[in-house]
Amino acid sequence: MAHILPGLLAGLLLAHLNRPELLVAGLMALLPGLFLLSRCRRRRAALGVLAFLLGYAWTAWVIDAELNSRLPHDKAGMEALVEGRIADLPAAGGHRFLLRVDKAEAWVPRRIDVAWFGNAEPVHAGEQWRFRLRLQPVVAPANPGGLDLERWRTARRVHAVGQVVATQDASLIQDAQGLHALRERLSDRLVRVIPDSGGGAMAAALLVGDRRHLEPEQWQRLLDTGTNHLVAISGLHISLAAGGVWLIAAFAWRRFSPWCDRLPARLAGAVPALAVGAAYAALAGFALPTQRALIMLFIAAVALCSRRTVGPFQVLALAAVAVLVRDPLAPLQAGFWLSFLAVAVLVAVIRHRHAPPWPAWRQWAAAQLALFLGLAPMTAMNFGHVALVAPLANAFAVPAVGALIVPLLLAATPMLLISSAVADFIIGWAGWLLTLLDAALGGLAAFSPVLRQGATVGPVIGGLSFVLVLVWLRGVSRLVLLPMAALLALTLSWLPARIPDGMADVLVLDVGYGHATLVRTRHHSLLVDTGPAAFRRGRLDALAEAGISKLDRLLISRDRAGQHARGQDWPAHRMAYGRYADHPCRQAGSWHWDGVDFRVDAVGEDDRCVVSVAAGEAKLLIATGIERAGDWARLPSAVGSPDYLVVPGHGHRDLIPDLEATPGFAIVPVDARGRYGLPHASLLDHMEAGGTTVLRTGCHGAVGWRLGSAERPVTQRSQRPWWDGARPFGQDGKSDMMPSVCREG
Repeated sequence: MAHILPGLLAGLLLAHLNRPELLVAGLMALLPGLFLLSRCRRRRAALGVLAFLLGYAWTAWVIDAELNSRLPHDKAGMEALVEGRIADLPAAGGHRFLLRVDKAEAWVPRRIDVAWFGNAEPVHAGEQWRFRLRLQPVVAPANPGGLDLERWRTARRVHAVGQVVATQDASLIQDAQGLHALRERLSDRLVRVIPDSGGGAMAAALLVGDRRHLEPEQWQRLLDTGTNHLVAISGLHISLAAGGVWLIAAFAWRRFSPWCDRLPARLAGAVPALAVGAAYAALAGFALPTQRALIMLFIAAVALCSRRTVGPFQVLALAAVAVLVRDPLAPLQAGFWLSFLAVAVLVAVIRHRHAPPWPAWRQWAAAQLALFLGLAPMTAMNFGHVALVAPLANAFAVPAVGALIVPLLLAATPMLLISSAVADFIIGWAGWLLTLLDAALGGLAAFSPVLRQGATVGPVIGGLSFVLVLVWLRGVSRLVLLPMAALLALTLSWLPARIPDGMADVLVLDVGYGHATLVRTRHHSLLVDTGPAAFRRGRLDALAEAGISKLDRLLISRDRAGQHARGQDWPAHRMAYGRYADHPCRQAGSWHWDGVDFRVDAVGEDDRCVVSVAAGEAKLLIATGIERAGDWARLPSAVGSPDYLVVPGHGHRDLIPDLEATPGFAIVPVDARGRYGLPHASLLDHMEAGGTTVLRTGCHGAVGWRLGSAERPVTQRSQRPWWDGARPFGQDGKSDMMPSVCREG
């Protein structure tokens, strides 16, 4: 087992890397080494390699099946009448939900993420409906920072995105039933019984994993205090609930059972503990952390019943393998890594012996500190921030939730079948405790420092370095030193990259059918256009990733480039030019930032502009304000020969660039669906005939480069993960699995 588990686990995980050539090279390198081993060791090594290959093959097969289940790009826009069941809790408002298709008039993917904007009444989990849907492939904008929507949908096994197109054809076939319907009813009951909205929202999240009722401000408080894991039904809740039932059942069996001599109490307590753990995991919809906790609980129960000694890390590895065999796509979720890493850190802390033994409070504090240090790098990579007050907040929040609130909620659930009045009374007490906890976390969040990406983290680096040296001098275990060193390295990597004077960082964002370009110099930032209204969250995430809380200037190059909400939804800025701004864009003029020259020129009679940026000899022209072919002739000669061009009109055939010299790179802001046939083939042929490298945001993702240096533009999709909807796993530029707009040749 010791030589099979690591190989199997490695194979299940490494198949996600999309590097089969590394697999072949590694196996070829291992082959000569096998012959140098003794016969016994050779057999063990061969078993480990075989386990690795089996794990790799299983994950690769599931990945291949997942990709083949997706809606092909050549069927984008197809309509079909389908029947299916709401397969999970709908999003807040009930206008977006996951549909599991049971019947359709033509072939459609089995699991579809559906949006229904015209429905008067929200749908409910477990209902069966008939819809006419317009389907699109699983493709989403790819930008730095924020949620990777394609990865998130792939982890949920979403195979297409759909929209209800004929509300009159929508009909309810069967009322809500099943597990998810029960979860939604329990969630609604908790929110209705608990008078405080914050307490009710947290109760619903704790009992059934329903976070729809959490307000953005409340979620931000949880993030800022590092306690957001509490409302995700972590494995800790399952373990505490099952462990408590185990102790109570064992005590009752020992005191009152006449068969205590035949069946030990510790074994008798295992059955109700497993039942409670399974029931709680079911209420959570069998989320990943609950799967891990339930499997570990089952392995521990089997080991106890069989009187075998199994090490905690071996149990953890077995649980990881079981989760991955059941769902090889689990590593796409941050919860997989955070859940197993948290348990590994706790096991390492518990196994570390202190002489003399520490008191309980000190062990608890050490566990919280170790969890913070161990999880901080992973939290930062997945969520872009680290809450420095997390150890203090979790020190009182975890026992309050695990020892008081969750047991009350679990006790109230079966009581609903006996006496709703008693159940509501228990729920009320849990809600009162949650209200107090929410208030305490709110007070702590108001004064808690949060380390965010792009923030000034120099003082934090100094403090961490001091603590690291102090801990090393005290002779603390390397299991604590290594996470601290990792956190320090991560903090160092978060230091804002200093842009040299005379250069500018340019980022053309992938906003779908729209445009937004961010230009940063050493101390200043400019955003040209804001993208469509639906891109608000992605825009804020991209600005946060760049460390920008407030823009120096915002410029709207044309009427439709920032008209959503008439400018009320724009990012924070010091000065704005363009439609709905205080100043027309033609008044922006020219200016000089950190050795970089900026110039805004008006085109046409209405308020339309182009922006040129010069960093040394390198020039950029953001020509999105051009809407007519004659606008090119109105450009001054000073901007007529750029090295980089942001193409106007999403590549419309009437707006073929008429410049003195062809640029080296042209970036076309366009979506991957190639809406309206854009970019047009004639424009692409014209650009490529002149030697211009054309990059399309919908295909390549956000495009960034340092203006004034010799660096080539870097695209967000350059690494091509296998779940990439525009350039999927193992496909070259001519694959039929790609959108037609992204194919080469």
